[in-house]
Amino acid sequence: MRDAFVLAGVAIAFSAAAETSTLRFNPFAVPDLASLEAGSAAASPASTDSAPWKPVLRATLLASEDSLVDLGGVLLSVGESHRGWRLLEVGEFEATFERQRERVTLPVARVEDGER
Repeated sequence: MRDAFVLAGVAIAFSAAAETSTLRFNPFAVPDLASLEAGSAAASPASTDSAPWKPVLRATLLASEDSLVDLGGVLLSVGESHRGWRLLEVGEFEATFERQRERVTLPVARVEDGER
């Protein structure tokens, strides 16, 4: 009986921690091997809002209401925005965005040979 209470306590503590945890790293990230071999840290490109938006949907992760997309290196959850475009829904190989009543559905970009 005591074991059941201990197990229940651990389960409650784990579920409370899971609800408050945030994503600390990009699960879609591929390490830049050239930078690692050179001994330097991989630098993320700086995004400028003045440049025209050429979105590249790199990956989707379907997980019910916790679905994510990798939009050009930026992780977004449903409802979040990037450069004025709000993520509406995530599909298996696509994502739908909206800005000022304009909707755009982007397919996951295909990886060309040698592009990883």
